[in-house]
Amino acid sequence: MAIAGHAQETDSRRTAMLRTAFCPVIRNALDAADTIEIMANPDGSVWIEKAGIGVVVSEHRLDASDRERIIRLVASGVGEAANRASPIVSAELPGSGERFEVLLPPVSTAPCFSIRKPATTPFELGDYVDQGALSSARR
Repeated sequence: MAIAGHAQETDSRRTAMLRTAFCPVIRNALDAADTIEIMANPDGSVWIEKAGIGVVVSEHRLDASDRERIIRLVASGVGEAANRASPIVSAELPGSGERFEVLLPPVSTAPCFSIRKPATTPFELGDYVDQGALSSARR
């Protein structure tokens, strides 16, 4: 029982460290219900995709060392290596389940990541037709 309690405490600390590593812009985007995806690009720009709005480029920039810290925290939490030999990491953020995708050199020019929030409302085929993404079947 003590081992399970220790593991839970470690997970809680890792989650708290990760929350701290995220800049306020990313933390706020993760908390916002209308956020679909957050991207931290190799050039340090932070892009946020919002439902009904599209992609918005944040004025905030995230240094390579800050991006790498976030990447290493997530990777270590799922037992994955994140380095030149293993430059692609796919994981879930601890505690919340968002998809976290990483690219590191040599696959990218600098550390970058994407966080994709789970869909809150699944789309049906009719929704795609209503939005003009698909046309209805003709008989």
